Amino acid sequence: MNQRRRDALLGLSFLLVFPAFGLGSALRGTPAGTVLVLLNSVLVVTLGALLWRESETTGALYFGGRLTEAVLLLINPTGETYQLAMASLALASIPFWWSVPHLAPRWLRSFGVIGYAVFFVGTQLELFGVRAGLWLSLPGGLFEVTMACWFLSRAWRGGGESGSATPA
Repeated sequence: MNQRRRDALLGLSFLLVFPAFGLGSALRGTPAGTVLVLLNSVLVVTLGALLWRESETTGALYFGGRLTEAVLLLINPTGETYQLAMASLALASIPFWWSVPHLAPRWLRSFGVIGYAVFFVGTQLELFGVRAGLWLSLPGGLFEVTMACWFLSRAWRGGGESGSATPA
C-alpha cells in the first residue's frame, strides 16, 4: 500500500470509529448494533496494524493495546469492560505517540500524549465510581479527530512520506 492510501485509510479509520461504536452501542442487542460494534473493532485493529511499523518497540505495544481494546469491546461494549478497553487504548497510545516524531508535528503528538493521559485518569475514576470519564475523554477524542484530519490532509496533498512531519 502506498503512503497516500495508507494515510487516507488511517484518517478514515480514526474518524469512523466514533460513529461505528456510538451507533453500535445505541443499537446494542440488534443485528445492526452488533455489526457496527464489530466494524469498530475492525477499524481499531486496522489502526494498530497500520501504525505498528512506525516504531519497533512502541508500535507493537500500540497494536497490542488496540487489539485488547477491540476484543474487550466485542465482549461487552459497556460498563467496566468498556473502561478497561479505553484504559488499554490510553496506556498504549501515550508511549506510541511520544515516540514517533516523523509521523506528526510535536504539538500534535504532545496533544495526544496529554489527551490520552487525561483519558486514562478518566477511565480509572469511572472504575472507582466517579462519574468524570466522559469529560476526561474529550482531549483524547479531539486528538483522534485532529489526527484523522492530519492524515487525510497528507493523503489529499500527497505529502505522506515518512519524514514529512514538520517539527513545531
